[in-house]
Amino acid sequence: MAAGFYFSITALILNQLAINLNLSLAATPIHPSGRNTLSIRTSCRTTLYHNLCLTTFSRYTTRIRGSPRLLATTALAVAFNSTRSTTKTMISFSKRHGLKLREAASLRDCVEQLADSVDELKDSIGEISPPRGNDFRRRMSDIQTC
Repeated sequence: MAAGFYFSITALILNQLAINLNLSLAATPIHPSGRNTLSIRTSCRTTLYHNLCLTTFSRYTTRIRGSPRLLATTALAVAFNSTRSTTKTMISFSKRHGLKLREAASLRDCVEQLADSVDELKDSIGEISPPRGNDFRRRMSDIQTC
């Protein structure tokens, strides 16, 4: 029974993240051709889910304009918005009546983890956003080790 509940919660979280990502992508026009996508294609080749990466960020080519810093900032913003929205959904879900004590505790733990992720993403956005000289690589390294 508990394993089924955890599977359901995990599926709900992943579904909410996918919905939020798809909603944000649907509102953004796609401009997948041109030299602006070269840096996106190159960066996405190094990821585990390169097709999802390319689909997601090729929609932001006019914002990214081939800049690794803007690509990183956009990636953090997309992750932040999706995670924050998922957190709100999970909080709402956790307030439903009829949850068993163990289920409610599991949801609270999940919400706490998601809230921590939102805070870390916010910190990362703050770290990378202000352009300060040529220290982009150092700041990226700092973010990766958080």
